[in-house]
Amino acid sequence: MKPHILIFAFSIINLLRFSYCSNCTIVNSLICRKQTNCLDCIRVHSCCNWCYKASSNGYSCDLKDALSNCEYMEENQKTVIISNVTLKKQISPQSYKVVLRKDETLKLTVTYQAERDYPLELYYLTDLSYSMRDYVETLKSLGDKLRTSLSSLTKNYKLAYGSFLDKPGMPFTLTDPDNFKNPCNTEKLTCDSTYLFKHTLNFTRDANEFFKAVTDSRISANLDDLDGALEAIQQVLLCDETLGWTKESRKLIVLSTDSLLHSAGDGILVGATKFNPGKCLIDQFGEHIDPLTYDYPSIAEIRSLLRKYKVNLIVAVQEKEHFYQSLKNSTLQKEMYVGRLKNASDILQLVTDGFQQFIRQVEFSTDTSDIPELDVKFFSDCNEGSVTETTYCQNIDAYQKIDFNVELTLKEWVSDSRNRKIIIREKNINEDVTIDIAFPDKCSCINLDAALQNLNCNNGIASCGKCVCNKGWKGDRCNEECLDSVAGCIERGTTNFCSGKGDCVCGKCECSEPYEGTYCEYECPTDDYGRKCGDRGTCINGTCTCNLDYSGYACTCHESTDRCKFGSDVICQRNGVCECNKCNCYTGYSGTYCERENNKNTFCDDIQDSVLSASGNVTMATVGTISNVTLILKSDSTKECLPDQSCIYIKQLNAEKCYVKYCYEISNNNNIIINTQPKNNMECSITTQAMSSYLAIAIFSAIVAVGIAYIILKKWRIYKLDQAEYLKYEEMRLIERQEENPLYNSPYRKYSVPK
Repeated sequence: MKPHILIFAFSIINLLRFSYCSNCTIVNSLICRKQTNCLDCIRVHSCCNWCYKASSNGYSCDLKDALSNCEYMEENQKTVIISNVTLKKQISPQSYKVVLRKDETLKLTVTYQAERDYPLELYYLTDLSYSMRDYVETLKSLGDKLRTSLSSLTKNYKLAYGSFLDKPGMPFTLTDPDNFKNPCNTEKLTCDSTYLFKHTLNFTRDANEFFKAVTDSRISANLDDLDGALEAIQQVLLCDETLGWTKESRKLIVLSTDSLLHSAGDGILVGATKFNPGKCLIDQFGEHIDPLTYDYPSIAEIRSLLRKYKVNLIVAVQEKEHFYQSLKNSTLQKEMYVGRLKNASDILQLVTDGFQQFIRQVEFSTDTSDIPELDVKFFSDCNEGSVTETTYCQNIDAYQKIDFNVELTLKEWVSDSRNRKIIIREKNINEDVTIDIAFPDKCSCINLDAALQNLNCNNGIASCGKCVCNKGWKGDRCNEECLDSVAGCIERGTTNFCSGKGDCVCGKCECSEPYEGTYCEYECPTDDYGRKCGDRGTCINGTCTCNLDYSGYACTCHESTDRCKFGSDVICQRNGVCECNKCNCYTGYSGTYCERENNKNTFCDDIQDSVLSASGNVTMATVGTISNVTLILKSDSTKECLPDQSCIYIKQLNAEKCYVKYCYEISNNNNIIINTQPKNNMECSITTQAMSSYLAIAIFSAIVAVGIAYIILKKWRIYKLDQAEYLKYEEMRLIERQEENPLYNSPYRKYSVPK
């Protein structure tokens, strides 16, 4: 398949995937219906649509499905459009187009996945002081090993090379003519003069050019144990165009050294006191042109530049590793990797390890200064299973896809409704996601007749079938003059119009929900759906006067007792009182109908025999009555029981306990439905008593077996010791016979009687 076809297909898939729509509910409908003009209608919620009805010369705002017979309908914008989805990118998608409303959170997804063979640019920055001479000589011989190592990371890499020492002035360098020209004079060797930074080779794909530049390098020297590495790094970053850094690549600086670092303030010792405001200070030959004017940069400056140019730093240090590790942990946690350089060949493994660390981390950020009313939050599980609010993931699997959920919330309407743009940037690579943001700021009314567009609005303009009146006028045709004064909207002793809870129109307050009163000074109680007095009463001065059969603070309490009776006229099983059509149980009782006593369901005991008497898997059957109420049994393994209305019967079968689960509910005709699981799904388990017996027998048997084994081993050991002792005894006897003392006179005498 051709690449452009793949890109098109991928774009379509994502367009479908990220189409945004909200589930419109009755609460949304209530919000819509309160709007009296088209603009307010489409701005208040994405579910709201504006309808003009020619037959009645009227208008309404409601859910789309609730509107009919419209001469014209202004349908709301809800769609999130993804565009510019390009392959071979590590961040996707590259752009969104969205419509935002106040207090309506919009959720998008941004994905990071490290791409194999993504462009890599590697700048080798080497300390060429005298103590590094062995490392430099070994580096010159790496050749093919370096090519192989880099090719394992990416086939698309470029190399550049530069070196550094320190500022060429006292007390960092000897300045007498002989030692300045040859700082290795004290070692009776010849080397180059000390310099601060020298760029030798621009980025190239030719590894032979790189090794030629390394081979041509010559050692130099300085006095102290600190060097100018920070200023060299600063110039490598600031001179990006001169060195040949490109935009879309993963950028690494490999710093090899055995010294500590000079930082901001140290330059005063050599008279370098100026702050570098961001100048590239290398000439056409790659040498630092003004080393004794500008001070060393601070660690914070280097961190800022690394982030600005999206470059990561790998430090290969022969000694003093603890210093660089401390620097990483305190300031450059996400920008630096530190490795021990025991010999020059270790540089290959350090580059690989550092590269792997940086592709295994991702961090997003965005700047909302152009839209201060916008709140942006990032969420991700970092592929660990638990989603948290975070912009940063680390130690993810290399080349694994990581999704970030981005939530956009407009806290206030923007003062200027022109389209805006925010950019989500990634820390390590120069890729980003552009989000173009539009706001519902006008109604097009393109399908309205010219006659409707020219609606006779005496002192206003026609907008989508409705007159929008000029200041000082009101009415359907803007023909009613009204008081153009705010005096009637400010309560005595206050300074806010309408208590800050409404708008002053024609000298009178038009209050926002749920406020009312001459100055919007009363807040009416609302139910869980935001309805004033639950739509079951009238609010007067902030207090609800409820309709018949309702009571309570917001008229949410139904005075019926239907939901307190369980299959009979008994209220709450006589174990509680019915309040707001809900049982409030006495102490010691609980459950929907107060049928639980000390956590024991008394109703389960009453219906247990009826449940167990039914045989087989019953689809629906009448199994008895209780308190003149019919009990109907059915089997449904998919039924989810409420915890307060479920029972468990435990049946003992030899060494097993079998559990029969069932639950109960009230049917529409006031019967009691008992739902039980099919008997072939009965759950059984070994009883605790049986388990204890089995365990005791197993432990006893194990002890006996171990004891017998111990006795056998002990006997065998004694037998082997006896054998060894006997053999030793026999050997000693043999030796005594062979080596008998000739001076020994036996006490035994033998006499023979003469014949």
